[in-house]
Amino acid sequence: MDAANLARKNKPSKKALENAPIIEQIVNTVLSTDTAMTAGQVAEAVGISTQKASALLRSIVADGKATVTDVKVPGKGTNKAYTLVG
Repeated sequence: MDAANLARKNKPSKKALENAPIIEQIVNTVLSTDTAMTAGQVAEAVGISTQKASALLRSIVADGKATVTDVKVPGKGTNKAYTLVG
């Protein structure tokens, strides 16, 4: 039973496989610009919902590929903006 659980744990989920090309697109095209972008801006550029962009950006930050900073947006308060590491 432990071997079966270990094999299942190491296998990427269906959603992870679906999100991989979107994450690659975000890292390679959107975040490679010199300006910090909010989740809404990333979502608009990639063509996905803001919620999905936010979740994917959090995973990119957790992987160490991007950093997050707080920026003031007029009329909206403080939002998180993401930039590529390096």
